[in-house]
Amino acid sequence: MSRLAPRVLPLAIAGTLLVTACTPTSPAQISAPDGIKQLSHSKTIPVGEGPHGIALAGGIIVNSNPKSGTISLIDPASDAVVKTLEFEGGNTTNSPTQAQATHDGLYAVTMDSKAHVLRVIKGSSQSVVGTVALGKAPGSKLAWVDDTTAYLAVGTAADANVVKVAWPNGFEAAAATESLTVRRPGATAFTAGFLAVKGGFLAVPNGPDNAVSLVKPGTADSLVTLQEGNNPGPIGISTLDGGAVLLYGNKNSNTVVLHDLNAKQTLATLPVGSTPTDMVLRADGRFAYVTCAGSGEVAIVDVANRKVHSQIKVGKGVAGTPAKPVHLYAVRKPGQGAAEEIWIGGDGDGSVTVLDAETQQAIAVVTVGAGHHKMAFTDAKAFVSNLSENTVSVVDRTAIK
Repeated sequence: MSRLAPRVLPLAIAGTLLVTACTPTSPAQISAPDGIKQLSHSKTIPVGEGPHGIALAGGIIVNSNPKSGTISLIDPASDAVVKTLEFEGGNTTNSPTQAQATHDGLYAVTMDSKAHVLRVIKGSSQSVVGTVALGKAPGSKLAWVDDTTAYLAVGTAADANVVKVAWPNGFEAAAATESLTVRRPGATAFTAGFLAVKGGFLAVPNGPDNAVSLVKPGTADSLVTLQEGNNPGPIGISTLDGGAVLLYGNKNSNTVVLHDLNAKQTLATLPVGSTPTDMVLRADGRFAYVTCAGSGEVAIVDVANRKVHSQIKVGKGVAGTPAKPVHLYAVRKPGQGAAEEIWIGGDGDGSVTVLDAETQQAIAVVTVGAGHHKMAFTDAKAFVSNLSENTVSVVDRTAIK
């Protein structure tokens, strides 16, 4: 392959939601359903310092604690830490950050920004069953191309800025790694963060270069670089109706770009709220949700119609305390088949806002702890990390309907 060398509303006064226009033709005005629930977490679990990445694996919640260099394992049946994983060198040489479940749901892959490794944790045995050396600090998220193969952005240098990791013989066997260079020719800096792989394409944003680079892994197609917007970060690919539409948010120019990967043309550049930070797509690819940390909003992008459907203020709506949404998740509703909810962490005001992904309306605002929020889910509960309090909040999902 050429160049691959060498997913409150301020609780509105009088029960209405504030919706901000963000395109020349204003997005639809949305009215809140009656009685948006105001809830609080049901329990707080003490964990290690600076809890950040969190995932469900084999019936166990795996919670990374970067500042203490440990990983807390939580039993969702008892809502208690049942084991703490410690590593040689402690927090001097270890800083577990992100955590993601494998597709089979049995393992969690955790990333360590100091040790420069991935660790595979088996939930049922509550143990590390594999370690993958990366050579560079990992970025924000693994992008799975199939059940056992993922791509990951790494490091701060422009060369060899992506690693392909495969576990062909299972997650308890040795992994195979391949270093790739996916960036604009001539770029001299790189920031490891998000990337996306879907529809046969791999897309890698590079904030310092104001560029997103595209390749088709396994082919001889040349690298293509897009430079629409300023400081790209959050990214996703929609395969709605068999297509392949790249979406990425620009943190400094406050836009979301839609680009048709097969036709090789940009479809739209949409103004959104301030500082897009994260993105998740509904499972069918029809809508994308983008957190706008600077303006305390979530922009809902209608992929098929190439427009912003609406922008919704999130969080408690307390004057002078912005929600600052940074992360969001698309998750199935408890006991309702394929229907989804979007969970949004209000990092600034200690809240989680829940949207219905069918109606695009808020259905609940939940008070949790303080700090940067990542989340993991069982059918009945949500587990929310509270970085500033060294705790994990437990939320009863069945109370949100």
